[in-house]
Amino acid sequence: MLPCLIIEDILLQGQSKDEITQRINHNLSNLTFAIEQILTHAYKYEEKETIIEEELELTKQFPFKINVQQNKNDLVVYKTDLADGRLGFHINPYNFDSKDEKGLFAYLREVLDEDEAMVDIYFTGGVSDSVHNDFYFEYFSPTEKKLARYFPDFLIETTKDRFLVIEVKTNQEKPNYEQNKKTYKGERDDIFNEVFAKEVGFREFQEVNKNFEYHIIFDAGLQQQQKELYQEISKI
Repeated sequence: MLPCLIIEDILLQGQSKDEITQRINHNLSNLTFAIEQILTHAYKYEEKETIIEEELELTKQFPFKINVQQNKNDLVVYKTDLADGRLGFHINPYNFDSKDEKGLFAYLREVLDEDEAMVDIYFTGGVSDSVHNDFYFEYFSPTEKKLARYFPDFLIETTKDRFLVIEVKTNQEKPNYEQNKKTYKGERDDIFNEVFAKEVGFREFQEVNKNFEYHIIFDAGLQQQQKELYQEISKI
């Protein structure tokens, strides 16, 4: 147990108690950095990074029977709807967030050729619960001011052992996202857009998983946007 006077000396560093209190009350995330400062100055330790390979379960104990409101039946695609398709279907039925995503899936199936470099497509965004889905990333949410879990919409596997992480958003979300991406200086306090915050959170995962790529498609229901996604896949 550290004496209170030692903790006070570490925290102040030439600042007044009022200044420290005001900064933490203004942004609670500063409390995390204050704790790190105390531990850094009080203890000597060696940091080691260990990479552990773990197999993800994309449909872990997920119930295959669901109830859908009558007016939302068009948002659910069953495996039998696309019986001749060559895209894998790992959750049956898959709960689509929007008609945009359903259109995106149908488009990807239509453009597949015999030599298409796509092995499988996993639908993960419809299952935003770690009890049923291991495929998620942690990111700092500027809205909640804390760490949150992010479940991407799609994971596309290719024949070159690459994985495309696809996030589908509306055009209305694009301007604020682009503004944050343009002004971002690498600090947590620079992040104010939730969509961009997820992209930043993915980068840490990508540092040790070089075969994963991240793509955001805005308003994927439009044919032009769907073509842009297919062009990204064709480049691999």
